[in-house]
Amino acid sequence: MTKTVREVIDLLKENGWEQLSSKHRGKGGHKIFAKKGARRPIVVPGNLNDELRDGTLISILREAGLK
Repeated sequence: MTKTVREVIDLLKENGWEQLSSKHRGKGGHKIFAKKGARRPIVVPGNLNDELRDGTLISILREAGLK
C-alpha cells in the first residue's frame, strides 16, 4: 500500500479536510489539515511527490477515519 503525499492530500480533501494556512504555521515540509469535529489536526510530512512510509500512511488514514 504505497501512496504519495499528493495522493493522500487529495484523499483528505475529498473527505472534507481543509489545509490550514502555512503562514500561520511557519515554514517546513509538513502540511496540516483540519476538519470540524475532528479530535485534532492531521500532519502530512514530505514533498508532494514523496512516498509515505506504510506506518505513516496507516496512521494518517486511521486518524482521518478512512481506515
